[in-house]
Amino acid sequence: MKSPLKMVTDLTSRLDGAKSALADLHAADKELKTTHAAAAAELSGLGNARPPLEEMIAEGERQIDAQAAPWSEAHGLELIDAIRSGTLDASAIPTAAAEKKRDLRAALELYAYTPGPPTREVPRLTAELVEKIKDIEAQHSELVERAAELGIALELLPDVRMRRGHEAHLAGLRERDRPRK
Repeated sequence: MKSPLKMVTDLTSRLDGAKSALADLHAADKELKTTHAAAAAELSGLGNARPPLEEMIAEGERQIDAQAAPWSEAHGLELIDAIRSGTLDASAIPTAAAEKKRDLRAALELYAYTPGPPTREVPRLTAELVEKIKDIEAQHSELVERAAELGIALELLPDVRMRRGHEAHLAGLRERDRPRK
């Protein structure tokens, strides 16, 4: 049998290793939570991101062109009749499309903003971020479950906890409503 001093020495040396392992576990938990929050914020920002300046200008110019032809079609005869009758109101004549495009570009270039990715890239980037978030959630859930096996309580990520609670609730409803024999 070990002496009490030897037992205390053995336990103390193991305790240092356990403290280190526990600190590593909490550090991994914190890192995964931080990474998850950053990816979720990036995903949210991606949904609200404004396209690059050149894309905004091109879309604005397309809209200007689309509005120009219908105005001319709708008001061309009125304009001709007003000129013939001497009642032309020049303020009613829309600015030429080229001038509107120039003004659009100037106005947009004056406004400083942080552009996001091109619109055509957003679906791909969104899918990549969703996969990254799923991977982080899976890693964190595994960490929480392994820690629980050792008697260490870590909280699940809020989204995972909510999803699991919802799934459990639905399973309970299905069980309750299952036909009985």
